[in-house]
Amino acid sequence: MGVIKTSYALVCLAIGLSFGACTSSKWAIESTRAIDRTEFDLVEEDVFLEMSQVPTPNRPVLVFDVWNVETYDYSLKIQSNRYLQRYRPSLSAAFFGILGASAAYLTADLLSPNSTEQYILYGLGALSLVTGLAGDRSWGNATSTGEQRLLKQTGVIQLSDTLRATKQPTISPSYTIYNDLEAIAIRNNVTFDKNSYFINLLEDINPSSFLVQENQSIRVELEFNDSLYSQTIPVEDIFERFVVVESEVTALRQNTDNTNNSILTDLARGSELLLLGELDNWYVVRYGIAETYISKNDSKLIWRPTDYINELSIITLPNVPFGNIDVEREIPVRLTENNQAAAFILSNEYYGDSFPNKRYAERDAKLIEEYLINSFGLGFAGIRTSINTSRLEQFKYNWDEFLKRNRANKNQLILYVNGYVTIDKNGNLIYLLGDEALSNRQNNGLVLAHLFQDAIDAGFTELFMIGDLFFDTGNETNTVSRAKYYDAFYALNSTLLASSGINFGLLFSSDGRSDSQLYTKQAIAQKYHSIFSYYVADAIKKGNYTSNQLLNYVQRNVDYTARRLHDTPQNVVYFGNANIQF
Repeated sequence: MGVIKTSYALVCLAIGLSFGACTSSKWAIESTRAIDRTEFDLVEEDVFLEMSQVPTPNRPVLVFDVWNVETYDYSLKIQSNRYLQRYRPSLSAAFFGILGASAAYLTADLLSPNSTEQYILYGLGALSLVTGLAGDRSWGNATSTGEQRLLKQTGVIQLSDTLRATKQPTISPSYTIYNDLEAIAIRNNVTFDKNSYFINLLEDINPSSFLVQENQSIRVELEFNDSLYSQTIPVEDIFERFVVVESEVTALRQNTDNTNNSILTDLARGSELLLLGELDNWYVVRYGIAETYISKNDSKLIWRPTDYINELSIITLPNVPFGNIDVEREIPVRLTENNQAAAFILSNEYYGDSFPNKRYAERDAKLIEEYLINSFGLGFAGIRTSINTSRLEQFKYNWDEFLKRNRANKNQLILYVNGYVTIDKNGNLIYLLGDEALSNRQNNGLVLAHLFQDAIDAGFTELFMIGDLFFDTGNETNTVSRAKYYDAFYALNSTLLASSGINFGLLFSSDGRSDSQLYTKQAIAQKYHSIFSYYVADAIKKGNYTSNQLLNYVQRNVDYTARRLHDTPQNVVYFGNANIQF
């Protein structure tokens, strides 16, 4: 009965232990080429640059980061890692171990108590039980403890580490800036701060050296540690585009309507504004906080740094109503009406994209009209005007109506012409009309000799022309020399000389070598007229009522004023009879 209880207890113990588990650790070789970073030798040191920032107009600085490259020899060793493995007993081993132990105990009970044989069987039973229970098997995967051991060295490996520099290299860089093939800046010292080199392009580049054109760029070549770093930079990444006024006066407009109604203010030569964009024949510019427009023909683009906006020179000319300038006031009035004379005024200020506007041409025409009405006694009925006419048909209607009204009942014709002229292939002087004057001369040009012939046919016996002119010097397909304009004036004179029964005088603002200059100069004079038309009116105001008196006064004052204000000659020329009476 004791043996049965003992066997039962052993079976229960075996079953309990079969569901238990134990843990053991072991070392395993993971690699024979593990890197030992505690054993190394420095082999080589190097340094290189990497561009980290390209310029912008707000920060025109080129930045190169400095990187150190260090090369080391590291030892390769055998690497072993420690692992933990869980085990649990095998049921079959435990069964046979218990079976053997039970058999040994049962047999021992059959022997004499306390005999040697009995003790041997007890020992064998215990051994069978222990052996059975020790027959365990692994359970799950081994778990690394994170412990490593580097054992015997097996070789050497060479590795490089790349790190940001922490101090300025002993090697000094140098750089050259090229505009096309021309070197425009050479520097041997470059600013270093923390771990980067900085090239401030504004310190080396003069924006005035660059014309504003598409795809314009510079090239920066930096030499450092026997290496060449080249970077191409568009000029627009360095500077902003600004607009500068080139004509003596130009209108700043609220919109692209090319009339006086859209003028916000007048700008003098040298005025500068920030460019916002382009629209057809206009530059869109910033004036204060508003978007405004300025004619491309009167201005040009320049490159400037962004902060130049704080230094802009904007020279505005106030819009002065007619009658506020000295020559526009106190105009002499003739007491008797002049029934023998008539006048036609032809003036164009706006030429679209054909030419820059002929500034103040409309105001000049108004000035001469006032003097013809009042001082020459022609009255309103004796004058007809054609102002800013853009089509030949419009002009012909006005001209034909004027000739019909004055046919055979007037002797003297005073013709005032203000605008652009050119010369055709036959050498004729052509007055240009309107917005499409340049591209369509045939439909927008008047042969002045034909106008004179119309006047002669209408019965006028005396002709006096006042020409306040700008000169077309041609384009890509038709170049007109300024010297040819004097020849055209002379040819016009010859044509009139060949006409019998006509007394004439031709007064031109210039001999062709220079355009009619404006009577305007910042901080010196601002008359809001051309110099020529101003002094024609001023001569009449001072009582000069013959062509000779008029010529002497105008010649003396126009050239002097043009040289004083603009440092350029303006030689007034005259053809015909010097004793015409007005």
